[in-house]
Amino acid sequence: MPSIALAEPRGFRRSPLLEDARSRYFMITSNNGENVVKSVQHNVWATQRKNEQKLNDAFRTSSSVILIFAVNKSGAFQGYARMRSYIGRSTCRSDPFRGFGRLFD
Repeated sequence: MPSIALAEPRGFRRSPLLEDARSRYFMITSNNGENVVKSVQHNVWATQRKNEQKLNDAFRTSSSVILIFAVNKSGAFQGYARMRSYIGRSTCRSDPFRGFGRLFD
C-alpha cells in the first residue's frame, strides 16, 4: 500500500518536545475514567509504587516527561500531560484519589 504524506494545517506549530531527543513518554493507564477526570480537575496524578522509580528517574534525567493517559479496555487515549514534579512532591493540598498512591503534578 502506498504511503500518503499528510500536510500540516496552515499555522500549525509542532511542539519542540517532539524534536527533543531527551523527552521521555510514558503510557499511564487507569482502571476507570473517573481517575482521569479527577487528575484533570485537580491538576494532579497518583501512580502505583512500582512506577515511582522509573518516572522519578525520567523526571530527573530528561528535559521533559510526557504522560499519555488511557482507561483500560477503552481502546482510546483520553489525554496527555507534562510531569511537573517528582512523585510525592505535589503542590495539591487535597487527595482526590483517597490514598491510592503518592501524588505528583
